[in-house]
Amino acid sequence: MDSSPDQERTPIFFRLGRRGLVTTTLAKLYGTRPYWQGPKIDPANVPADEVDMIISHLLPCESLVRDVDEIDSNAKMSYGPGQFQSSTWNAWSAESGIVGSPDDVNDMVSMMRWAIEHGLLPAWSCATILKMF
Repeated sequence: MDSSPDQERTPIFFRLGRRGLVTTTLAKLYGTRPYWQGPKIDPANVPADEVDMIISHLLPCESLVRDVDEIDSNAKMSYGPGQFQSSTWNAWSAESGIVGSPDDVNDMVSMMRWAIEHGLLPAWSCATILKMF
């Protein structure tokens, strides 16, 4: 997704809909990450209508929905609310055609959607922590 200056910029919870608002609100108000309540997910076969709900659960776990750049558990820098590392972002960008920055909400959500739709949910350690699969 090309980040042009005139492109509409929207907060994460608006991009993810009402259900996204609930999980991001819990994170911001209480510093909590809501555990996955749905059925176990087969990462190779994620229903399209569940992708945004998955993202709305991953973001509170990864970053409490904050735009942070910080050193991750593997001693590498992770960027943005989705906590992308440069190597992952660059590889997925080349494969998906999505360009931009993990610090940009629209680019980040687009990349997360693409990755989850392409069987890459296990790349986020929070998917395991939240018992999504």
